[in-house]
Amino acid sequence: MQFQEIHKQYSGGIKNISDYNIQLIKYGKCDLEVPKKSIPRLLTEEILNPFYLFQVFSIALWLWDGYRYYAGCIFVISVASATTSLIETLSNLKNIRKMAKYSCEVNVMRSGDENILTPMDSSNLVPGDVIEIPENTAMPCDLVLLTGSCIVNESMLTGESIPVIKNSLPF
Repeated sequence: MQFQEIHKQYSGGIKNISDYNIQLIKYGKCDLEVPKKSIPRLLTEEILNPFYLFQVFSIALWLWDGYRYYAGCIFVISVASATTSLIETLSNLKNIRKMAKYSCEVNVMRSGDENILTPMDSSNLVPGDVIEIPENTAMPCDLVLLTGSCIVNESMLTGESIPVIKNSLPF
C-alpha cells in the first residue's frame, strides 16, 4: 500500500458509529490486561534458571568435598541474588501493569470532518481513529503520523538512550 493510499483511506477517520462498533467488536477496547503472577510462581521460574541449577550442583559438590563454609557462602549469595531478582521482577511487573492501564483524554475525529474533534478517553480508541496528539503529552501507543512530527522516547522498546524525532508519512 502506497503512502497516498494510506492518507486517502485513513485520514478521514471513522465516519459513523456503526463503523466504530464494527471495529470495537473486531479488536475490543483499547486496554491491555497484564496477568498478575504469584510470588511462588515467579520464584519457581527464577530458581529453575540454569544459573541457579548450576549453583545447586556447586553447593552439592562443595559439601561432598567437605567445604561446608564455602558451600554455605554460595548458598547465602544465591538466596540473596534470587531474592533481589524476585523483588526487581515484582517491581517491573507492577510498572508494566501501571503503564498498560494508562489512559488520557484525546481529541478524536469521528465524523469525517477534521474541524470537529470530540474529546474522548484513550481507552475508547479503535483502529482507524484519527486523533490529535496534545503537546507535552506522554502516550504509550502505536500510531501513524499523518501530519506533523513528534518526539518519541523508544527506550523501553529499542534501548535507545535519547528520544527520536518522528515525521509524518509523505504524501
